[in-house]
Amino acid sequence: MPNQETLKSIGDALANYEKCQGLAESEGDSVMAYYYQDIKQTTLAENTAYSEAELAYINSEYEKGTLLLSYINSAGLYQLCLNRFDSVSRQYYKAKLNSTKD
Repeated sequence: MPNQETLKSIGDALANYEKCQGLAESEGDSVMAYYYQDIKQTTLAENTAYSEAELAYINSEYEKGTLLLSYINSAGLYQLCLNRFDSVSRQYYKAKLNSTKD
């Protein structure tokens, strides 16, 4: 059974990924938006092993994280999201996104 800190970090990560995806979309960066959407979906898929109570805790931490992120300056947060999205990942996700359009 995972501890609360692990579940909290999953909820926080999901909030982060969603916020970064939204910021990338608003900046017109479809590749970065796709990257954050993909890692968010992967994280959600990995959560299927958790109990209902654990998922409820993850969701409550996600909601808290989303609220906290709403108070942060969007330009500064976008820069942090951009810094986490390295050039190798950008190339990989650009190719992956292009292959889904074919």
